[in-house]
Order: sequence, then structure tokens, then C-alpha cells
Amino acid sequence: MNMDIASFTPIIVALVGSAGLWTFLKVRSENEYKAREAEREYRGEFNETLRQQVERMSAKLDKLADDKEELLKEIATLRSELGEAKATIKHLETMLMQKR
Repeated sequence: MNMDIASFTPIIVALVGSAGLWTFLKVRSENEYKAREAEREYRGEFNETLRQQVERMSAKLDKLADDKEELLKEIATLRSELGEAKATIKHLETMLMQKR
């Protein structure tokens, strides 16, 4: 019987070692999978945050473009009114000169 135990010892050690190796590889694989999933989730959140920021900035840009257009229209109106005022002043100056 002593001989049988001695002959089975390498087999038992190999089985225990391979079970340990299998467990180690399994845990390592699970940890890598969890890390990849966490990274994927983080990237998804990051991309969503970027998408929201781009949408907000786009809305602000649209508003600024609209404001700029409105200001340009107001400037055109003011220039027109200024031209009319200059013409009126010139006309009044001419009438004053003729009365003298």
C-alpha cells in the first residue's frame, strides 16, 4: 500500500496544481472581463457627457448666431436712420443759408 500512495502522489499533486492553475486563470479572466466592462461603461458615460456638452454648445452657438443676425439688422436700421437724419440736417442747413 505504501507503494501505491507513492505512485499516486505525483498524480494528486498534478491534479491539485492544475485545479489551482485553472482557478487562477478563471479568476484572472473574470477580472479582465470586469475591467473591460468597467472601461466600456466609463467610455459610454464619457461619450454621453461629451454628446450633452456638444448639444448645449450647439444650442448656444445657434443662439449667438441669431443674436448676431439681429444685431446686424439693428445696425442696418440705425445706419439708415442716421442717413435720413444727415439728409434732414443738410436740408435744414441749406434752408437756413437761403434765408440769410
